[in-house]
Amino acid sequence: MRKRFVTLALAILFCAGLVPCASFAAEDAAWEEEALCFTDVSPEAWYYSDVKIAADSGLVNGKTETTFCPDEYLTWAEAVKLAACMNQIYLTGDVYLTNGDPWYKNYADYARMKGIISGEYDWDASINRAGYMGIFARALPDSALSAKNRVTDGSIPDVPMTYPQAAQIYKLYRAGVVQGDEEHFCHPADPIRRSEVAAILTRMMFESERKSLSLGPEETPEDTALRIVKNPVSVALMTEDETASFTVEIAGGRAPYIYRWVTEKETDSPPTSVSQTSGQRISTYSVSFPEDTFAVSKTVFVYCVVTDSEGRSTRSEKAGVTPYSDALRVLKQPEDRALRMPGDTAVSFSAEIIGGRPPYVYDWREELSSRTVSIQQISSETTNTLNVNDAEQLLSQSEEVTVYCIVTDSAGTKSVTDRVKLKKDFLRASVDPVDVILADPSESFTLTTAVSGGVAPYSYQWYWGVAADRVEDMSGWAAGYDKPTLTARPDPRYAVQYLCCRVRDAAGNVTFTPTVSVRSASAGANREQQPESGESAESDSEGNMA
Repeated sequence: MRKRFVTLALAILFCAGLVPCASFAAEDAAWEEEALCFTDVSPEAWYYSDVKIAADSGLVNGKTETTFCPDEYLTWAEAVKLAACMNQIYLTGDVYLTNGDPWYKNYADYARMKGIISGEYDWDASINRAGYMGIFARALPDSALSAKNRVTDGSIPDVPMTYPQAAQIYKLYRAGVVQGDEEHFCHPADPIRRSEVAAILTRMMFESERKSLSLGPEETPEDTALRIVKNPVSVALMTEDETASFTVEIAGGRAPYIYRWVTEKETDSPPTSVSQTSGQRISTYSVSFPEDTFAVSKTVFVYCVVTDSEGRSTRSEKAGVTPYSDALRVLKQPEDRALRMPGDTAVSFSAEIIGGRPPYVYDWREELSSRTVSIQQISSETTNTLNVNDAEQLLSQSEEVTVYCIVTDSAGTKSVTDRVKLKKDFLRASVDPVDVILADPSESFTLTTAVSGGVAPYSYQWYWGVAADRVEDMSGWAAGYDKPTLTARPDPRYAVQYLCCRVRDAAGNVTFTPTVSVRSASAGANREQQPESGESAESDSEGNMA
């Protein structure tokens, strides 16, 4: 099990541009035998084992080859990068995140999109313990941080359930990832040190290193801790006068409950709140936002503080509200595409959006007759293109392919483009000439064709012969020989004559219509004859074939 996580850890390491300790051991057994290479990490330090495992596995690096600097602080930017890389390697087995401009931008955008973070920070400042735990509790899915400890709500001495990151801090305590100091104080406002980061990373990646503890009284059915089981979710207003609704669900505690719904802006203005008293475990709050709400604050948050009859409180996570003017919607739809000639391999579909919160997930769907292909791209740009580089091969599997895009912003709001088609549109005859039977061999006949597909404009050339498999160019023989409609008189020497039309498009593609016959109703004495060798039909001055 440990080797598997070492592989993941090293991938995070290389993504983050770190250099592992020189004493890294390739085999697990060697970890316990080799001394830690950092001279400033004492074997008696509480974090010695955590730093050794984290350094040997590549989760952290030293400041130099021989110093780890365990008491130095981590920045917000460094924390978000570690969390984004850890999430990506856990979900996909690989890391494709790279530095942006500024260097942490791509990691922050990815973390917002995955719900790991939700705002902007003083990126170069030291991150505190609560902020770090708030991020890393969301860096892995719940299944990877399942509870192993009994830590009842309110039992961490300096983290009441109304603390902003209470839910995430309690989650990590219960999972055994953190345990606080000797008395289990969290010290949430203190900056986090590199030694503590090493311990948390080690316990997140190696379940065997997680700590066991019990805090608070054991719960009974009659005295269950008050807790949130369903948080309100973010909304994007789709109309200017839309009323937004938020729902919270709780468990435990003693009724009746006071639900205090708080609306908070991104400014220094005080939050506003509305209280409801109820014996129910679910509360829904509906609110509309005046037109000037977003003039002073780009984003508004709504959350709920729940208090039971015994005074125990817990707080929900914050839900964001995106104004109508910024609602995610499609501005420019993709358009139908067609292959115009054999050998076409590349076509593209583009969509442009407006509003929403970057980064965006562009989930392009290709619906074939037997399956649907999903191609996802993550971008902060409002225009996105799907390049189909194997279009002809794709259309060999289906007569046509339906293409559309599901766009999701970092707040979880979705918008879907129109469904468009990819199909073959090669040059082909859309109207075929038909056989002609003449009552009078001296009367004229008319043949007509039409084409579609390919690349306009088209050029036409009619062919004539006395055998269906031997026709020749009619240039100059009859009026309309280079038009889609040909009018001519038959050669009276032959009872049956054969004609077809060759059509060429602007790209040089060529197609022939079916060969049709022109014959007299009664052949009479004019039996079918073949021209002598080297003889061909000629036109008279009136354009008749003579």
